[in-house]
Amino acid sequence: MTANSNIARERYLSIQRLASDLGRPTDELLTLYVMEGFIARASESVYSDQLVLKGGMLMSTFAE
Repeated sequence: MTANSNIARERYLSIQRLASDLGRPTDELLTLYVMEGFIARASESVYSDQLVLKGGMLMSTFAE
């Protein structure tokens, strides 16, 4: 395995453990993890002042 796949595996297992502890589906927490990562990267982008993000997808995640 490469270093990147080990990091991905560790993060997945960490999210899986957290989901189990919280009694939530793993895929729900994975979705939140990816969305938060995207928002974090977008906020650091040189184009961040030109981006408009809508919250409907994030809100629908919490509504389920």
